[in-house]
Amino acid sequence: MNNVRNKLVELRNQLEEQNIALAQMSKFEKKQEKEIKTILNSKICPECHSVLNDTLTIRSKKYNQIDNVLNLKDTIKIENARIQEDIIKLERKYSDLVNNLDEHNKKIHRNQKEINDYTKFKGLNKLIDEINADLISNNATIAITTENLKPIKKEIKKVNEIIKSIDEQYFQMIEKLKIKFNLNELETENYKQLSRNFCASGSNKPLSTVIWYLTLNDLKHIFYADGTTFPMVFDSPNNAETDQEKKHALVQYILDSSNQFNQTIISAIGFKKEDYDIESEIKIELLTNEKYSLLNKKAFEENYEILMRMNDA
Repeated sequence: MNNVRNKLVELRNQLEEQNIALAQMSKFEKKQEKEIKTILNSKICPECHSVLNDTLTIRSKKYNQIDNVLNLKDTIKIENARIQEDIIKLERKYSDLVNNLDEHNKKIHRNQKEINDYTKFKGLNKLIDEINADLISNNATIAITTENLKPIKKEIKKVNEIIKSIDEQYFQMIEKLKIKFNLNELETENYKQLSRNFCASGSNKPLSTVIWYLTLNDLKHIFYADGTTFPMVFDSPNNAETDQEKKHALVQYILDSSNQFNQTIISAIGFKKEDYDIESEIKIELLTNEKYSLLNKKAFEENYEILMRMNDA
């Protein structure tokens, strides 16, 4: 009976897989027929979307694909019918085996109730033994896994504490700068955590962007002091949309923060050294190149080979 039942399960699975395949083939067939109608109406190739003078070739290809699908469907349907016949035969065989087993039980068991009770009791005891064995095995596995998780949980706790410390430091830094630069439109919720982005509006937008970026670098120096420090470049931070007071405050803030980096490069229009409090050494390069030209002709010619090497890199 077990062998017959297993064979039935196998055949029914095959039948289901074949039915799914037939359904997919029918969808493919309808799709190809739809594309043929589209080709006839629009004269456009569905593959390359170009206009066709003659659609015979592409339609022939589609018809061949449909024929192939139909032939494959016929083959599957024949196999499908054979499997259904085998299933019917096996179901009859299984039914006969069940009847034979019932007849056999009636002959050899005088007191069916006692035998059934005994069988249930024996099966229940076996089930209890198996459950107890599983519980012992599972408890051992749980104990080992719990023990293995302890160092991982400690590491996760350390990481969470670091994240919390960074978020608290980040909030305090932004809060001070918000008051310093009068960025009242910044909502507290937007900078409670490092993972949240914030940006002021209007003329404060460039200033808030620089504040955010330099604060991240401050945090990097605090929590990852051994990390690589790269040069910092600010391309026209005092843009035309910012009022004069904000421009001055923005550039002064960048200059005050320049000691974080090995080198800080700032491009600006109308910069005057005397307008700012500058503690570190500063070098001003006045660009006199032509409009829309990054280098003047002389500098370009002198550094041509370097530029080419950088371009090839």
